[in-house]
Amino acid sequence: MTTIKQLIQTSPTKANELIARLLDTSDTAIKTRERLLADLKAELELLAKLEEEHLFPVLRKHKETKDLVSDALNDNKQTRKLLAELERVPKGSEEFAPKVVELRKAFQQSVRDERKELLPAVLKALSDEEAQSVVEKIEEGKAEIE
Repeated sequence: MTTIKQLIQTSPTKANELIARLLDTSDTAIKTRERLLADLKAELELLAKLEEEHLFPVLRKHKETKDLVSDALNDNKQTRKLLAELERVPKGSEEFAPKVVELRKAFQQSVRDERKELLPAVLKALSDEEAQSVVEKIEEGKAEIE
């Protein structure tokens, strides 16, 4: 059975792999970049959607974690903004890789924030039952989409 700690620590793995693969492409690998970017967008959207639907409503109920929700929502908003900008950049241009790096930095900072601030607060505020319920809902949501 997955714990909330494992969920928060392993969720970004696939997105990080896709970002790394995108950065390994050349300016001539336009089709590969388009495919990887579509996969990355789907993965990041899924992570944000599942957090926003299942984790954040529970966190809003606890005064210890309520304030962290707006920071996490801002991180998701920033990631979506950078993704949208990246989609507009021509996939064969020299601007593409630096935009991917910018997205990676923002995403990794968001992941660090979740691990350093959100996770300890979640572990302290939520009961084991609440935490397990969130994990189950998120895993069900992932399974439905996959």
